Amino acid sequence: MECIIFLYALGIWIMLLILSIVNAVIRETLYAPKIGEHLGHTVSSLIAIAYTLAVTYWLVDNIKMDVTRIDLLWIGVFWLILTTVFEFGFG
Repeated sequence: MECIIFLYALGIWIMLLILSIVNAVIRETLYAPKIGEHLGHTVSSLIAIAYTLAVTYWLVDNIKMDVTRIDLLWIGVFWLILTTVFEFGFG
């Protein structure tokens, strides 16, 4: 696997991170105070699932590199590690 694939995946992960922060800000300022904390988190989670699936589908569909399923699996592991480190480091 080429290093460029991980750089590309890192860029996509950063985009997902920004979307997650925007999603949390919108949840906390707009709809969670009106519909409640629990339901607000549920709605926010569904929104996060939707944009994560959309971005991942876009990534897999438009990637211009020669990648295998194993490469995509390693990208998923890479994202999992990045997310875990971010959550425990800054969350």
